[in-house]
Amino acid sequence: MLKKNINRLLITFWALCFAQLSFSHGYISAPQSRSYKCNLGQNIGCGPVQYEPQSVEGPDGFPDAGPADANIASAGLPQFSQLNEQTKSRWIKTKIKPGSNQFSWRFTANHVTKNWNYYLTKPDWNPNKPLTRASFDIEPFCSIQVHGLKPPKEVTHHCIVPADRSGYHVILGTWDVADTPATFYQVIDVDIIKDNDDNSDKSLVSNLNKVGTINATVDLNPGDIIQTRVFNADGENIGLSDKLTINSSHEGDSKMWPYLLAEIINASDQGLIAGVQDSKGNITPVYDTNFIYTKPDSGIEDVEIQITELPVITQAKLVGLELEYQIEDGKVKLDFMAKTSAKYSITVKLVNPNGKEVDYQSITINNDHASLSLTDNNAIEGQYNVIFVAKPEHGNLIQKTYTVDVSKENTNIQYDFIFPENLSSYSANTRVFHNKTGKVYECRPFPYSGYCKQWSKSSIQFEPGVGSDWKIAWFEL
Repeated sequence: MLKKNINRLLITFWALCFAQLSFSHGYISAPQSRSYKCNLGQNIGCGPVQYEPQSVEGPDGFPDAGPADANIASAGLPQFSQLNEQTKSRWIKTKIKPGSNQFSWRFTANHVTKNWNYYLTKPDWNPNKPLTRASFDIEPFCSIQVHGLKPPKEVTHHCIVPADRSGYHVILGTWDVADTPATFYQVIDVDIIKDNDDNSDKSLVSNLNKVGTINATVDLNPGDIIQTRVFNADGENIGLSDKLTINSSHEGDSKMWPYLLAEIINASDQGLIAGVQDSKGNITPVYDTNFIYTKPDSGIEDVEIQITELPVITQAKLVGLELEYQIEDGKVKLDFMAKTSAKYSITVKLVNPNGKEVDYQSITINNDHASLSLTDNNAIEGQYNVIFVAKPEHGNLIQKTYTVDVSKENTNIQYDFIFPENLSSYSANTRVFHNKTGKVYECRPFPYSGYCKQWSKSSIQFEPGVGSDWKIAWFEL
């Protein structure tokens, strides 16, 4: 418990530090970092970082400390978690050569600085796994120490990229500011091209026009339909449309259906080619975002992706409400559950016989169930209404009113406990009041009195007035 409390204090301290000190911001502008390419619209599906590439700020001390593995690209910030996605084809790359390179930072708020460090993924790193410390050489290939000096609004570092790397790699640049516990983290997706590699200017893409994008941003359901809408100067050409119908949840995965649609486009041979260009210039479908190209003389100017989703039948309801309740000590309490088959925002209200709202509760449930409770501390006899409203993420709102009867408090017969309070003490002649029935029961003499305490939520055989064999253990008074 002490360790958990210390962790909470550290998290609170870290959050306060950021709230008070995070006024220095910056990003790598050249080669354009992953977050800056999001800001420029080259990378897609980036989330909020597209509006603030300068704010990828996390704790100091990398690699010994800093953001956790698999959260390095986002600096450990949940709002920038999209940056942590890592596949070979996920991000647009900048071509560089090994040897001397320039790395430029742009500061929206420059500040006194300790250092900048640059780390490079290892020769055998796996580009289809999340970035971890093990992905990088532990020693930076370039380190700039300034020991508390304040940089200008833009600064450029001359660094030597190791000659033993080629192809796709990730460069991690860190900017450690001097008077806060913060470091800014920027990852750069690069394609390291050596002199004898293929010339990118001769790539297939350079001879094609990009006319559309198949974004891998949404999961689809069986029955949903995706189709292309192809436009030329005269409008839409329906005859060039391709269609994919989702047949399973696997096909509907946000990384799967773009690949399947790209394959259909390529197989239809209608002047379009879909996929991502590899290091050799070939365009092939990938399990992620794909791009659609055409020859300049095709007349095709734009390709849109249209998704038609089937209505999803969902359900939300209340379970466990009793038809009758009895006032106890001036109060009435209703315990029940809400169940949903999708994500719903649930609200329940308790309205007394005079039409006054006396209690309210709200909760979000995603294909699950949750316990709810409504109480009137000044209960009156009569009919109460429980108003149930369920608002889904997609689809129509559900509203239903449940009616329950609330009876007067039973003051005529004395009892020892309200069932199942003090269950273990029940013995012969113990009297209990049961809210479910509004009645009082007395435990039978030995040898039947032993059954009176044999009860649990999953075993109600001897529950007074309710269980299948309750009369073996109890008298009704």
